[in-house]
Amino acid sequence: MSNKDFGRTLKKIRESRGLSQEYLAANIVSRTSISKIENGKQVPTIANAQKLITRLDLNTNEFFYIQNDYRLDPKMQILYNFMNLSETTEDEPMSTIIDECKAYLSHTFDIKVSNILVVLQSLKNFEKGYHLDTIYEDLKPVWDQLSKLDEWLIIDLFLINNILYFFPIDTAFNMTVQTLKTIENKYPHYLKLKNAFYLNLSFLFLQKGSKEQATEYLLKSINICKTVHRYDLLLLAKIRLSICTNDIEKIEKLCKLLIEIGATNLVEGVKREIKYFLNTELKI
Repeated sequence: MSNKDFGRTLKKIRESRGLSQEYLAANIVSRTSISKIENGKQVPTIANAQKLITRLDLNTNEFFYIQNDYRLDPKMQILYNFMNLSETTEDEPMSTIIDECKAYLSHTFDIKVSNILVVLQSLKNFEKGYHLDTIYEDLKPVWDQLSKLDEWLIIDLFLINNILYFFPIDTAFNMTVQTLKTIENKYPHYLKLKNAFYLNLSFLFLQKGSKEQATEYLLKSINICKTVHRYDLLLLAKIRLSICTNDIEKIEKLCKLLIEIGATNLVEGVKREIKYFLNTELKI
């Protein structure tokens, strides 16, 4: 961290909130140290820097967002865009993030950004019709690296969510179960991400012919969809429930609702699922 930038931001936020140096320093560092930090003449330890940021009622990301003139730095922007890309297959945002990754990696080595680039290029290749074996070989190093980590951060979970379908079913199933445990234990408030994995797990159970277990996770997904107001994914969950009961007529009605709300990308995916699981073509 830049001494002057950190100190300048610390002072700016402290003064904007009408806080004294004594208040900020209390039980962390001396008042004199605060003065030196704010003037770029002293560097706080990482632990003390985090405590000072917390004393300002901010988290670390918020502090550095302010320090960067209320903009995400290039890497954080890539991570943010990638996590918000989840559940869409539209070309334009995906292509934009790929370009951002390439620009960033042209001057900085970063494993996370490299993994995001590999994942997004693989998703694009899938849409272009590349063979699944080729895509699997491209993505396997990403999973090998993630599987060796002692714990997963939220960005790791989003990466896993995007690569599941390209792995052998047993590997994908184990990946999903591990990920759901991590979400339950560390990120229970990430309901949309949990829902994405519930939907993934339902698909994997359908692949294994376990319709009862698929139904269990689809019902969980429907409850979350109602909570987070994701009615497109609620319709997708209901379509998969109808796959379990071979109800083509209901599937077609639900697909028409997806079209009505503009979720045409999901409809294309549903057509592929109906062909795969029920060996029939939808009449829509």
